[in-house]
Amino acid sequence: MGIAIASGQEQEDAEKKVDELSKSEQEAPLEVSSVELYEAYEENEISADEKYKDHVVQVTGKVIDISKNSIDKNELIVKLNGLVDNEYEIVGIRFYFDGKHASEIGKLKKGSTVTIKGLCSGYIVGVNVKGCSLVN
Repeated sequence: MGIAIASGQEQEDAEKKVDELSKSEQEAPLEVSSVELYEAYEENEISADEKYKDHVVQVTGKVIDISKNSIDKNELIVKLNGLVDNEYEIVGIRFYFDGKHASEIGKLKKGSTVTIKGLCSGYIVGVNVKGCSLVN
């Protein structure tokens, strides 16, 4: 079983899809906290996929990690908490950004609360959201 990793081009494509879906009246972003999204997948992956997968989500949560993708250096990953106030949490929810967002992502701090919009791609070794952008 392999792990799918999105390339920088895939992030750009996902970001375009998020923009297109967000502009259409058919797809308003599903607003959810990072804890709610994480718990939905932990409780029942099939049900969570039906509700969130391939939909634009707008997720608010606490930053627990900020990094570059070890495989694609032009891809940035921000993790938000999936558990309530667990300082040792390592899984969380991964949000994938194209490298063009580096200046914005560079201003984030662990422990700060942010809102991120992107396309939920379901559960692959944790919950993943692609084509992300920060919401002001």
